[in-house]
Amino acid sequence: MKRILSLFAVILTCSTHAAAQVKLVAISRELQTMASPLPASQCLDSTVCVVLYRHTYPRDDFKGGFRKAEDLMTLQIGRQVSKSFSHDLNLWDRNLTYGENNRIRYRFDMVDYDLFRNHPAGRITVQHRIPYSRMLQGMLQVVEYEEPLPVVAWDISERRDTVCGYPCFYAEGRFAGRKWRVWFAPDLPFPVGPWKLGGLPGLILKAEDSDSDYSFEATRIATEQQPILLYDWHPVRMSKSKWLRTERRMHTRPSDFFTRNGEVEVLDPQTRQPLDDWTIPYNPIERE
Repeated sequence: MKRILSLFAVILTCSTHAAAQVKLVAISRELQTMASPLPASQCLDSTVCVVLYRHTYPRDDFKGGFRKAEDLMTLQIGRQVSKSFSHDLNLWDRNLTYGENNRIRYRFDMVDYDLFRNHPAGRITVQHRIPYSRMLQGMLQVVEYEEPLPVVAWDISERRDTVCGYPCFYAEGRFAGRKWRVWFAPDLPFPVGPWKLGGLPGLILKAEDSDSDYSFEATRIATEQQPILLYDWHPVRMSKSKWLRTERRMHTRPSDFFTRNGEVEVLDPQTRQPLDDWTIPYNPIERE
């Protein structure tokens, strides 16, 4: 008998046991980010500054378009290594791992990546969590790729504003197929920012692409010490170009990731009929 795949129910009920032991009752077509017990880690650096950003980005509205989703992102800035990740997803992981009682707003559209900048090496490492798939068997799967630190030709203007209490200058630049408008603070002498943005003479506190699909705005800045941790997820390593192709295929052919030999069937949440032509609107932050 075919099982009904429920991304929503899997996240609520699955453990490290095989998916076959999970009773699946709810249905959702959305690609959902799962929290997971944290594996062993190594400390890469310690922070000199920690920034929280309000991040907005597009998600499927189930009407052929997009809705605005929102997450809180952490940027840990160390002397040699910086790390960006979903603040609430990390707290959810910690609740599962250590029995902590961190208060978060439980959702399934949190940002799926941890991003590390290694400044001496001039490299970025990105780890993406894969949504529930036939390969997971109730475990988290992570894909990792590396690339050089991006070089953006920023055009800095004399326009000024204040963000999070810091005087900022305005700059524009193109990166990964999008035009970015950013505000950076020379009083915070860190040439980094949210996601992969950086390379300016000051910390980027606000950024938005010209299509208003993606935005970041600092909400809290603190000079405090935290460990910058790299978790041993045993990731599948691939090139960035292969990851981008994989990410696109997860949206254009999502059933490839959620079915195996007809054992799992994805149903439409309204009609409960099989979704033979299931696709998910795709509007990635990186277009190239």
